[in-house]
Amino acid sequence: MYSTINVNSGVFASGSMSMDANGGNESSMKFNGGSLQLGSTSYPFHDPFTIGDGTNTASFEMITNGVHSFSAGLIVSSNALLKGFGTIVAPNISVNNGGTIMPGNTDIGTIKINGNLTLASGSMTIMKLDSTSGEADNLIGPTAVVYGGTLQLMNSTGPFSAGNFFKLFSATNYLGAFDNIQPAAPGAGLRWDTNELNIDGVLRVVSTITPPPALKTAMTAGGNLLISATGGISYDPCYLLTCTNFPPAPADWKSIATNYFDLTGAAAFTNAIPAVEPQRYFKVQVN
Repeated sequence: MYSTINVNSGVFASGSMSMDANGGNESSMKFNGGSLQLGSTSYPFHDPFTIGDGTNTASFEMITNGVHSFSAGLIVSSNALLKGFGTIVAPNISVNNGGTIMPGNTDIGTIKINGNLTLASGSMTIMKLDSTSGEADNLIGPTAVVYGGTLQLMNSTGPFSAGNFFKLFSATNYLGAFDNIQPAAPGAGLRWDTNELNIDGVLRVVSTITPPPALKTAMTAGGNLLISATGGISYDPCYLLTCTNFPPAPADWKSIATNYFDLTGAAAFTNAIPAVEPQRYFKVQVN
């Protein structure tokens, strides 16, 4: 016999919530609204567990760093919040438009994910930062994280400074991009550098005024021109521009390659040299 438990409001707190799937005699839960505060969860059913009905306010809080298992996946719907400390085991975790995920509670915390994490457009990911220690909330472990929606950052200590960096995500694969960041800037004369988020999940704080990178070497080898540059901002994009006219007009320069500065601020380009071409000029451009 199939039965459904409906939770529409109120607070339900327990060390664990375990539901059994016994062939066709299954009982399941519809968590429409209210608050669940759980130390561990076992939800072994064919349908994903959904936090909220998309209309009512709903909060799912992991309270004791336990394991929360959802066989068919976990969905955070609109007006719903997933927060706390613990491990989520699910093939897919989706934070939908209007939904929110926040590691920890009032303190910095970590949510470990065994599965894929999708932060949909319109969702919110809240991360708490400590600009003094460099500590930050973490979402770690997903096979893939798909960025989207708003990344809201909450600093618990002093002002940010250029050179601050925070490890927010740790995944095997990083995809997509956040639609926006709140606050839009970490402070006067500073900006968020999000380029490394798609490499290793790190968010950096950099100055809005930095010296331009410099060309280090230009040499030929094997019919190619090898150009290297230094002094760039780690993981920021850079572009190789070229033209055949001298002196060149601004419209003469054409971008022929894109690269990214590495952790040391270095980048390199390799460009073939046509044998019959009498002259060509190059320069490296940044945003």
